[in-house]
Amino acid sequence: MNSFTLTAVGNLARNPELVAKNDSSYARFCLVGNDYAGKDEEGAAREVVTSLWFVAFGAMGEALARNARKGDQLFIEARVRASNWTDKQGEKQYDIHSSSRASVSVPPARPSARSVRRSVTVRHHAWASAHRV
Repeated sequence: MNSFTLTAVGNLARNPELVAKNDSSYARFCLVGNDYAGKDEEGAAREVVTSLWFVAFGAMGEALARNARKGDQLFIEARVRASNWTDKQGEKQYDIHSSSRASVSVPPARPSARSVRRSVTVRHHAWASAHRV
């Protein structure tokens, strides 16, 4: 079995799914990214969508399931393992697993319009006080 580290930045394709089994839990989630793929016959830019599935265990998985939502941008560092085996029918099978490590960054929650207005007002008052307007 081979193992290496992958760094990925992408947006959640859907909300993370929390799975609890016995005394452990993990979250499954999918990141998607769009990449430039050349131009079509009319000269318009084409994009290709790439999706990668990840698993985050324990407290990290629970935090992702609780806080991350579809569309959020994540920065993931994951261990990737390639494995192969022979199934019951004697055919070779191949799979790649991505297991998230401690480096998962979720942007802060999107502020509501009210909190943005309050933040701007507070900054304005602070500036006005400092400059004695």
